[in-house]
Amino acid sequence: TEDILRFSNQNGINGSWNAGTGILTLTGTASLLNYQTALRSVAYENLNTQKPSVLPRTVAFRVNDGTLSSNSVTRNVTVTGVNDPPELQNIEGSLINYTEGQPPVNITSTLLVVDVDNDSMVSATIRIDQNPVAGEDTLIYPVKLFNISGSYNPATFTLTLTGGDSKAHYQTAIRSVLYENRDTLEPTTLTRRISINVNDGTSPALLPAYRFVSFTLENDPPVARNVSLSGLKRVFTLNTISYIYDDPENDLEGASIYTWKRSTQPGNDSAIIAGATSKNYVLQYPDGGNYIKGTVQPEDIFGARSPVAYHSRWYYVNAAPEAKNVRLGGVIAIGQTDTARFDYADKELDPRNTTGHISMWYRANSLADIVNKVL
Repeated sequence: TEDILRFSNQNGINGSWNAGTGILTLTGTASLLNYQTALRSVAYENLNTQKPSVLPRTVAFRVNDGTLSSNSVTRNVTVTGVNDPPELQNIEGSLINYTEGQPPVNITSTLLVVDVDNDSMVSATIRIDQNPVAGEDTLIYPVKLFNISGSYNPATFTLTLTGGDSKAHYQTAIRSVLYENRDTLEPTTLTRRISINVNDGTSPALLPAYRFVSFTLENDPPVARNVSLSGLKRVFTLNTISYIYDDPENDLEGASIYTWKRSTQPGNDSAIIAGATSKNYVLQYPDGGNYIKGTVQPEDIFGARSPVAYHSRWYYVNAAPEAKNVRLGGVIAIGQTDTARFDYADKELDPRNTTGHISMWYRANSLADIVNKVL
């Protein structure tokens, strides 16, 4: 199936090749000189251009004058194989659409390693050769397979697989290679090209296989840093949730969500303060003597909201003093001077401010007015 002797008919001499026996027969009456010329024109050819047998061949020549055959003379033929480089086939033609922040992805699942005259490979090279970005792009060989080891050079964005092993094993190893972009906030969106090549020990593939990676960015939610409460921590004063708004894409702040909480002790039996939903809150009487804190879930103008709430620490609110046992001192009669008296009580034992009290006097025309609070 490989060897053939070729002859072009000439000077009345016709040739017939029998592939089964490997015999070329020349027939036709012609001069001795014409037969000599004809025999010298016979050519040997090996039809196996991929992996021919290298066993030596012997070509024997014999002629017949119509009565007797001549002796045989022979010529030896040696066949030297020439290495055919491996080929990479059947890689996907579609883009790898990589979404910001996603896990590593396989660079190919269909690639075929083909070599017509070698059953094994010695190495493979996978490289990001267009638009690689330091600190972002990387290639991963997850685990050593068979006899094939992997080594990644981040300076050249090159993953090298080494170790003599079968074509099938190299095919499996290459299919296990992963691409990852480690910038989870805002990676460079230029399309990357990944080249793949193999080597059979003599030569690499003439044409590498290529896969391209495109990018889809996601709007990352903002965060709130250094959350605190500004303002005096006493009832009926304005407090504000203060924080540093930080957005990965520098988007402006949108409709962030605010919550205020009250607790008798920091973190214990805390309750959300109803109606307190803005970053500003005027401390109310029930807040006195308790702890409060503010939380914020920042949101950008495109609706990306942080999945977590950022908290201030707990702040103690100074309770308002109380006037107990309020009474009137003096004679209750027209023209008499009366004095409002009370017992001063303060939860924190803060001293009394003798000039800061507000006293109000009321007059009622009847007991019914008092009951009905008409004062």
